[in-house]
Amino acid sequence: MTNPEFETFLAAIESGDDESTENAVQALYHNGDGSLDRLLEMTSSSDDDVRWWAVRALSNAAEENQQQRTLVMPVLVQALTDSDDSVRCLAALSLGQLHATSAVPALMVLLADPSGWVRGAAADSLAMMGEAAVPALGSALHDDREGVRVRAAYALHKIRSIAAARWLFPALNDPNPVVHTYVYETLDDLGLLTTTLVQ
Repeated sequence: MTNPEFETFLAAIESGDDESTENAVQALYHNGDGSLDRLLEMTSSSDDDVRWWAVRALSNAAEENQQQRTLVMPVLVQALTDSDDSVRCLAALSLGQLHATSAVPALMVLLADPSGWVRGAAADSLAMMGEAAVPALGSALHDDREGVRVRAAYALHKIRSIAAARWLFPALNDPNPVVHTYVYETLDDLGLLTTTLVQ
């Protein structure tokens, strides 16, 4: 059976009109079943735009339906390794918005992605995970790669978790000024620097 909403979605992708395509994504789950199987197939397309919109629609499906979320989550995690930067970025942010804590290890890998845009998206996504991401981010503060430490410190700064303190204090001595600033400001915001000085 033909799903008219899905055909509209495909036509919108072909037209290159992002606003129309986003509207079509929303209509898939407001007016139809979303044709989940076809969306899953689209993630293997050779066309970057098609894969991007497939990930966008699958993310929306996961928000709308718990059963579909279970099917979609592994596909979104797999999309973190897509050859296209924009697809990896979208997948990372989508997982954060879905609070998919099982994806934390895969997102941690992206803190060293060649694309700064993707590294930033991964850090933002991990920050959205909150406490669940703190142990992994805290451990990353000891990584040999400065870029990984910077993104981890940034994410922990956004989370502002007391639970991160045991990792943050040693990182005050990090030679990278950006890491030091994030760590210092986080501890200061938590009131832990004042407490330490008073004691």
